[in-house]
Amino acid sequence: MRARTDRRGGALSLVLVALLIVAISVAVVHWQAAARERRASSVAASTGAATVIAMPPLVAPRVLPHAIRVAIVRDPGSDHYFESKAALDSVVGGWTSLLQRIGADVAVASPADSASLRAARVLVFPSEPCLGKPARDLIRSALARGQGVVTTWITGTRDGGCAPVGWTLPARLAGAMRLDTLDTRNAVYVTVPDGGPLSTEIPPGSRMELLVANHVAARSATRDLLYTDRMMNPEPAQGAELLDGAATTARIGAGRSVYLGFDPINVAKRPWSSVLAELLARNAIQWAAGDALASVEPWPRGRLAAAMIAQDVEDEFSNAVHALDSLDAIGVRGTWYVVSQLAERNEKLLKRLARNGEVGTHTENHDVLAGQGAERQRDRLAVTQKQIAEMIGHRVAGLRPPEEQFDRNTMRAWLDAGGSYIFGANDSRSASPELLPVGSDTLLLLGRVNNDDVISVRRVGNLDVGRLTAEYLGAYEKVRALGGLFIMSYHSQYMSRPELVPVVAAVARRLAADTTVWLTTGGEAASWWRARMAARITVTTSPDGAMTVQIRNPSTLPLDGAVVRVQLPGTWRAPGASEVGGATLLAGSPTMVRLALPRLEPGAMHEVTVTLARTDAR
Repeated sequence: MRARTDRRGGALSLVLVALLIVAISVAVVHWQAAARERRASSVAASTGAATVIAMPPLVAPRVLPHAIRVAIVRDPGSDHYFESKAALDSVVGGWTSLLQRIGADVAVASPADSASLRAARVLVFPSEPCLGKPARDLIRSALARGQGVVTTWITGTRDGGCAPVGWTLPARLAGAMRLDTLDTRNAVYVTVPDGGPLSTEIPPGSRMELLVANHVAARSATRDLLYTDRMMNPEPAQGAELLDGAATTARIGAGRSVYLGFDPINVAKRPWSSVLAELLARNAIQWAAGDALASVEPWPRGRLAAAMIAQDVEDEFSNAVHALDSLDAIGVRGTWYVVSQLAERNEKLLKRLARNGEVGTHTENHDVLAGQGAERQRDRLAVTQKQIAEMIGHRVAGLRPPEEQFDRNTMRAWLDAGGSYIFGANDSRSASPELLPVGSDTLLLLGRVNNDDVISVRRVGNLDVGRLTAEYLGAYEKVRALGGLFIMSYHSQYMSRPELVPVVAAVARRLAADTTVWLTTGGEAASWWRARMAARITVTTSPDGAMTVQIRNPSTLPLDGAVVRVQLPGTWRAPGASEVGGATLLAGSPTMVRLALPRLEPGAMHEVTVTLARTDAR
């Protein structure tokens, strides 16, 4: 445990905050606090959420592509800060274990162990408030000669004798204008927007829960992670605008610095947070070492985010025609999860829904699935699959469990019935699809992180078209800023009524007008995510700057519209060419290459070589 709390704001003169970061923080303020709290309590009590909480996702490999030598620098000065020497030993031990799990070659050294420290590519200073002159000199010399440095929490805010010296060193390493510790809060969450090097292969809009402590927030031009509330709204330290960065990266001299305002060994003991912590540690070490980081961008053709409009067609089934007419007039496809016994009485309307977009099932009779035996669920889902297939001529991929309640038996039964994805509660832990293990198989989960009309209309009693429209568009802007999948979820008996369907139409028009966002159906989103997750990328760079990017598609699905993003190694910069080796070079930044690839059929491989520009270290 930490014996003291340092809470002194500090400033470091840097450039103004980047407009993109401002947009991320400003867009989300539209979200309503009262609705947020109601949603949080609703999800926590859901059987579907409880099922997901216990399940680790299937993500990209969490190990480094090759071993990187890392030295954990243990400055004995910090022994005086903690209650006992064993406290810092515990932190060092936790980091040693974490780095070994991601495949690093780890050693622990003192600031005076020059041979060991020079041999390392990355130096880690974990939660060490008190740094003496040897450690400070080591940081300066390491960055000057091109090594990477990773620091966490309030490292360096005190001298070797543990006397306060302020935020100057950590602010410099963070590239931050200001650092400060979080105010007292009951829970601490970190959310990962898409785009930064530390977010590589972390699903955008993922939320990680930390153990409660006086973590540090940064105000900086760029930050890869944000402190948020449970519903992913920025929650800055001390209520200070934009003081919400949880992790930053900076290029200093010939080296690279990663600053984490928290320790990734201090995450909540849940599978999801543990997986994200390992991915974060992998990215931090790889980027600090100067290696390339590569991933397939979250959405096809370089889109910033994705969106879908999904209706549960159940009570007052015929109301679906009102939303259908509006969507058809706008040219937007919907995803329609129908109660199949009701659909049999409205077959003509069902076929119209199928022509508009995608039909999925909301079970045969809307009875809750979770808690029923495996055989009973298997029988029910086989029946609804058969009923819908006979009416529209093909099987359906998507299941919307009634009341968002499902268990592992539901997941297995839906796969057995020929389905491939579920749209339901995911504990609001990610605004992106999740690939979950089900025995030796996998199932896609589309999770909703914003209110639906059961909350907004039925529980809250909001019947004002303008207020409802503002609420859903605010939620859309938040998910869009994070780079996730926005799902407008509504019901035939609520927002598909004639008096409320203008809300659906207004949101659909906004989505259709946004050319930076992929407006899709649940099935298409699930298929894309499955193929994207299967893709494997290798990057090699020769001494003369020839960078070869190879992408393989081992999936049984085609990968169409993939854009590969490469955070460039060392001090190389992106070239000016627009076409390279059958791929198109898209606009990015000087330190990032984005390659739009041709369609990759199952089992196919594509290779591109890009000649990078040489740039002297600053």
